Order: sequence, then structure tokens, then C-alpha cells
Amino acid sequence: MIQVLSGSAYAGELRAPHSRGISPIFRGKINIGEGSHRCYIKPMPDAVKAGGKIVENREVLSEALGYTLARAAKYSVPAAAGIIVLNREQIPAAVLEHLREITPGGLQRDYLAWFSQDMQHPSLLKRHIQDAPGHLQERQVRRLAQSLAGHADTAAIVTFDEWTENSDRNLGNLLEAADGKLALIDHGRLFRLPAWQPASLSTSGLPLRNVIRELVDKYVQHWSEKTPTKAARAMAYNVLAGAWRTEGAAAARQVLAEFLDTVDIDHVLDFLEARLEPAHYNKAVGLLV
Repeated sequence: MIQVLSGSAYAGELRAPHSRGISPIFRGKINIGEGSHRCYIKPMPDAVKAGGKIVENREVLSEALGYTLARAAKYSVPAAAGIIVLNREQIPAAVLEHLREITPGGLQRDYLAWFSQDMQHPSLLKRHIQDAPGHLQERQVRRLAQSLAGHADTAAIVTFDEWTENSDRNLGNLLEAADGKLALIDHGRLFRLPAWQPASLSTSGLPLRNVIRELVDKYVQHWSEKTPTKAARAMAYNVLAGAWRTEGAAAARQVLAEFLDTVDIDHVLDFLEARLEPAHYNKAVGLLV
């Protein structure tokens, strides 16, 4: 169950992150139960501009749903995460200025923010590429892609992102633990866009970029087309389907119920379940013509 906290749980700002992505983000302490956790905090506007219109922003819901599904399927994710309501005075000035730029109609009085515990692991981008001299970075990318091709977690991560249509998995939001395992953060681009609509979700097979798969394929020719990779991806789908039946569907419904009505909830659940049917995922993986 996703925690939904009031601003009183916020205990103050911490040192700024080493690097930032496209979203407003900062580090702070959040009190959860009896403990205090160092977290990354991402406040998001209620609406965004898309296609010349102002539409509802579903990034917080996407974060919560992606985290819940990944945790149900036993992917490595932060131990503590949830949603907190912050007023403007609690948000650092630089982050507030970023929010001013992306919030239609000017700053809101308060913001829903997604928080997740700092796992204290570097991202693949930070560990392998950013700190390398510029003339060596291309070589480092190649080496990393070759390493990912043989990594036990890669096929499962590619599969999870394909299932949930995460259009923003990249080397900056894959973390590497000391034991080499990969951990997932950042699910804000589920279903392709932050302004997705439940009734518009479709298994039509429209092309979707999978950045990690494309990266590995670029440096390890035909990686995704090789039989061992296809078999590992089909097995990952099978694991996701089992987790969906035992825990994921019910947990997803609880998260969705915080934001959507019953009809829209059913649209989302039906979409995710249909993509876990063997006839669908075997074709997606390439085991059936």
C-alpha cells in the first residue's frame, strides 16, 4: 500500500542531488512511522500542457503504480516510497522556480510529490560514464552495453518497461548496488506520456522506444533477437503474470483508486492484464510470428 502523507511528515531539505533529470527534484528527510528517511522528492504540477491543451498530469500516479507493480514482482526498488503533499514554502527555491516554468497558470498553493528512499547506489550513468573523461565516454558506453547484455537483470527490466510502456527508462534511473544487482527508480513516464488517459490505452502494437534494449542492441548486435534473450524475456513475462495474479492486480487497484473512478480503474487493469496474455507477450518477444 502506497503511503500518502501530509506536509507535516516533511523534516527538511538535504544536500542537492549530484545530477537532475528533466523533472523538478530535491533531497529531503521524511518521517514515516517511527523512522526518518533520506529521500528523493519529486513535486509535480496537477496539470501539464500537451498538444496545445492543458490536461491532467498523471506522473504521481504513474510513479506510484510503477513502484507498486515492480515491488509486487520482486524487482529491486527503494524500501520506502510514497506520496506527500508539500506547500510552496517547503519546496527549495531552485525547484520552485522549475515548477513555475512547467505549471500552467502559475504556481500552485501546494503540490503532490512522489518520494522514494535514497538507496545510496550510483546510477549506471554516474558510475560508468559521467565521471569518465569525455574522450573515453563512448568506450565506456560500449563496455556498459556489453556488460548489460550478459547481466541477469537486463532482460527482466526491458520486459517490465515494455509491459508498462515506460518510455523513460535510461542509464540515469537504473541504479547499481554493490553486489551488481540493478534497481529501478523513476516510473513517471508509464503508458508513454505523463498525460495518459485510461480509455485511450491500447495494445495496438504502436512502436514504443525501449532505451535500454536499443542501447544493448546497438553495441551487441541482435542481442534482443537471440534465442536466450527471447527465452529470458518470455520467462520474465511469465513471472510478471504470476505476480499480477497473486498480488499485483489487487495492489494496483488500491493505488489507482486514490486517483481514478471505477470505470477508469478497470480500463487500466484490463490493459495491463491483456499484455500479460501469452499470445500477446510471445509475439512481442518474437517467439511467435
